[in-house]
This record gives sequence, structure tokens and C-alpha cells, in this order.
Amino acid sequence: MCGIFAGVGKLNSNRIVALGSMNEERGTDSVGIGYIDGGEIRIAKIAERPCVGLNLSLRKEVTAAAVSGLFIGHTRAATQGDITSENAHPFLMEGIAFAHNGIIINDEDFGKYTVDSQSLIHGIKGKDFSKYEGGIALVWIEGGKLCAYRCGNPLYRGRHGDATYLASDDAYLEAIGCKHIKELAEGMIYTFHDAHNVTTKRVPKNKAYAYKKNWQDDAPLTTCQYSAGASQWKLDAPKLKELDFPRVENFDTWKDEREKAAANYDHCEMCGMSRSGDTEYCRDCMDWMKNEINADSPSEVRA
Repeated sequence: MCGIFAGVGKLNSNRIVALGSMNEERGTDSVGIGYIDGGEIRIAKIAERPCVGLNLSLRKEVTAAAVSGLFIGHTRAATQGDITSENAHPFLMEGIAFAHNGIIINDEDFGKYTVDSQSLIHGIKGKDFSKYEGGIALVWIEGGKLCAYRCGNPLYRGRHGDATYLASDDAYLEAIGCKHIKELAEGMIYTFHDAHNVTTKRVPKNKAYAYKKNWQDDAPLTTCQYSAGASQWKLDAPKLKELDFPRVENFDTWKDEREKAAANYDHCEMCGMSRSGDTEYCRDCMDWMKNEINADSPSEVRA
């Protein structure tokens, strides 16, 4: 799990720091930002705790990002690739800066990359994510504009005066005073031309991975949406160590957490997967039903 934060318009450096610091609970390994300076994309990132990096090491770049009027940011929880500044997000490839929250299961299908997220450059350029297996929440800078896409992982937008901010959690946007907070629709590319003008375009979306359990015979947890040949080892990456003091070592993996969730939560009436809340269906099934209902809606809309 990683954290994403971004913005466009009349930005405030203190709000940028606040968003990044709150996103630290989603990733403590590194922090980075990307912004436009003099018509060029600048990247600044460092392998240290986000609250330290944004307030001290990268404070000059945060101020420059706010002045530029457009930025993307990321806090990393490493699952593939060493914890280094080079492996931190955002990445700058082929003139596009991007930051990703999620795990790409089949990144080897696109080439050899140190970090699985780097393979997303092909989906960004082709405006097609259908060949990817794994959850995606993604922000990028292309053509001088802020763009965003999600399918399987959360990403929200909110308005604060003459600025629009994005974050992985709606509570973060609410905390910095944003109004009109909405979750981005799945399978849509959002292009923020400025704080008040955004266009969307429906694109082929990725296959967000999930798990399913045979509740009749209490069978072990098995994958249900990606092939047996996919690189499932990434889900065995160690989780972050507990931050409570005195420090407690925790060597559970992401797969362990999914198994615990499957054992503790109720199950969707449609697919049998785990769900939480008061609804009868899991989030994926509810999104599927919404897509079926809205299948005839225009492919491009203006918000």
C-alpha cells in the first residue's frame, strides 16, 4: 500500500506537506514529488519518512511545486525493488512523470523493471490498461497537465478555493479543508486542465486482482482473477514494521493480511468474496453493477 497526493491550481505548500504527511500511514519508506518548472518536469525524491522529507529535505522543492501550480506526490511502501531514492516515486520516463499506488502482478510482460510500477508507462502512453493485472491508482504529468486513473485502488479529488487536490483517502482532503470531495470513477482517465476544468475519457481498464475462498470445505485462500503463471510472489513481500513504541517486529505478509480479512469479514452475496460495511455486495460487484447500469453513458463528459 502506498499513498498518492497531487494538485493543480492555486496551491498552498503547507497543504501539500499536510497531505504528504497524512499519506505517511500508507507508506513510510520514501517520499517524492514531481512538478513543472520553466516548462520542464522536475522530480525530487528521497528514501526517508515522508514527514521528515517534506518538511526538511524536500521543503524547497515543495515550495517550488506550489508556485508551479501543478504537482504529483507519493509515499512508498516498498514491495518490489530496494528502498532507495532511485526506486522512489514519481518516475520520469519518456517525458512523463507518474506515481502509482498498487501492485502490478504481471509487470514482466512489459519488460524488465526494477520496480513493477515502472511498467505502467506503456499503459499511460497507450491510454489502455487492459493488459495489466493488479490494482492501480495513478497520477501523472503529461503535456503540462495533471492526469489521474484508478481501478481497484482508491483515489479521491476535492476542491479548495482555486485549487483541486487529489489523495488516496478522502479523510486527508477533508482534513485540509477541501469541499466537494468525490472518488474518481474506475476505468476513466481524468485530465485536469486547471482547478475548475476537468475532462474524462473511458479507457480499457486493468484486471484488479482479488481472492476467493471455498467456504463449504474451508479450503485455503486461492487467487481468482489472475492466471497461475502470474508472479504471485509480490504478495509475499513483508509488511511494514509496526510503528508503535516500544517497536514491535511484525513479519506478516500482505497475503497474511488478506487471509485475515477473508476470515473476519462477511461475504458478498454475488461472488462470495469478503466485504465490509452494511451492503450485501463487495465493492467490485457494486462497481460492476454500476458499470452495467451506466454502460450507455457517453464516453466523454465534462465536470
